[in-house]
Amino acid sequence: MLLKKYTAVFNVTFKESIAYRFDTLTSALFSFLKIYLAYLLWQAIFTGKETIGGYTFPMMLTYYILITFITRIARSENIIWETAEEVRTGGYTKYITRPIRHFSYCLARSLSKGAFSFLVDTIAFILWIIIFRSYFFIPENPVNVLYFILFSFLGLFTLMQVHYLIALISFKTVDIAGPYFFFSNFIEFMSGSFIPLLLLPALVQKIISFTPFYYILYYPVSLYLGRELDRMGQALIVIVGWNLIFALYRTFLYKRMISLYEGVGA
Repeated sequence: MLLKKYTAVFNVTFKESIAYRFDTLTSALFSFLKIYLAYLLWQAIFTGKETIGGYTFPMMLTYYILITFITRIARSENIIWETAEEVRTGGYTKYITRPIRHFSYCLARSLSKGAFSFLVDTIAFILWIIIFRSYFFIPENPVNVLYFILFSFLGLFTLMQVHYLIALISFKTVDIAGPYFFFSNFIEFMSGSFIPLLLLPALVQKIISFTPFYYILYYPVSLYLGRELDRMGQALIVIVGWNLIFALYRTFLYKRMISLYEGVGA
């Protein structure tokens, strides 16, 4: 019965996503610009060089292709805006009066949006590979692809928990935009979305490797590229540990924040 409720949320959200399929497809195709800019930038940087930080040019371009793909299917940032809107208008009252857990509801919606984006963005992903087929890196060991998939799922769930914690700030503040854009840019940098973390000073890399952000984007792609395979055990302990911490903290924070909810507009 419990699973049935959230399955219904998943199905309704999926149908909702289909209604906006053209927007999703268009944004997926336009994400090609980010990859093309990375291609132009790194092609210029690699002029006269075989490797940079242990990456060849095909590995570097593949890094940005995979980073873009994972980012595209990470749809949990919607939790922030939806929660903030419902708290502001009083719509959040429905989670209090009905037998449904808000976090589980958000998880079901994120999974549904991510599933739809995965279907659409896979088309774009195949196009990217076709266009850059001469530079797309294919690992020698196919098992690396499985490692990449496993840690990508863990990373996406970690990101979802982080977004949920940010969403809870909306109970305290009227406008969530400021905190969102600050944390969004911070997470993008710390997760290696801007540049591969291996290009940072060794001490900075070491510090970031103890944070959950290291394992959201950078580490899964590193596994695909055949790097850092020897520290998978440590990586698994760190990311699972952080998720347990986030789970405990969001439970505590939710109880604190829900006491501030006044239901204005409900």
